Amino acid sequence: MFRTLKPGGVIRVAGPNADIAIKKFEDRDLDWFGDFPDRRHSIGGRFANFILCGGEHLTILTSSYLRELVENAGFHSIGFCRPVQETHYPCI
Repeated sequence: MFRTLKPGGVIRVAGPNADIAIKKFEDRDLDWFGDFPDRRHSIGGRFANFILCGGEHLTILTSSYLRELVENAGFHSIGFCRPVQETHYPCI
């Protein structure tokens, strides 16, 4: 992506926000997690649903990990948006 992006271009990356999910897991906030793709009743089962999505997601995305990946690829102007609340450009 770094090699082909035009100057001033934007790449948006989206996925399960593990930073928030980990906090909600630690808080044992069962209601925060849905029951997709599998109906799970335990906090661990719902956490796994959210993070792994039935095997569709291959890694856990945290802001620090994403920053590491994109900085290693050569990007230097990096911003994060809050899920659902900030879907506009530019992000802060």
